[in-house]
Amino acid sequence: MNKPLENSPSPDILLTLTINTFMLITVYEYISELDRQFQTGVAREHTYRPALKQLLEALLPNITAINEPARQECGAPDYILQRRNDNIPVAFVEAKNLNDPDLHGRNKHREQFDRYKRSLDNLVFTDYLDFHFYEQGEVPRQCPHRRTERRPHNARER
Repeated sequence: MNKPLENSPSPDILLTLTINTFMLITVYEYISELDRQFQTGVAREHTYRPALKQLLEALLPNITAINEPARQECGAPDYILQRRNDNIPVAFVEAKNLNDPDLHGRNKHREQFDRYKRSLDNLVFTDYLDFHFYEQGEVPRQCPHRRTERRPHNARER
């Protein structure tokens, strides 16, 4: 019988490394697909939706991400995230174009974002790169700090 190597990682650490590697590869593939679409010069908000659906379902294996679901009382969020086993909605996602300057919903998206935050318990606003999470209309306390200003980027504006 082989003796375990000294200082070899535990199975739990190996599982964590495998999951983290999977997530890193998945995110890398997602960003690569966004870039590939962006570089065409004709991509718009809806162009990136299949990549986001694929990312969400890869990172959240017990969730089905439905693009363009049935209209809600408050409007038509771009995605509904449902548990696979019973189709119970767990969150909604509203996607805006890459590098949207109003992802905080203070200007042109204010009315829509406020309406969604009042009506939908778990909500994500995204421009496909930044993700803003809301729980009952507020940023959850355990949510990691998010930027308040857009960082400079080399991508040309569309």
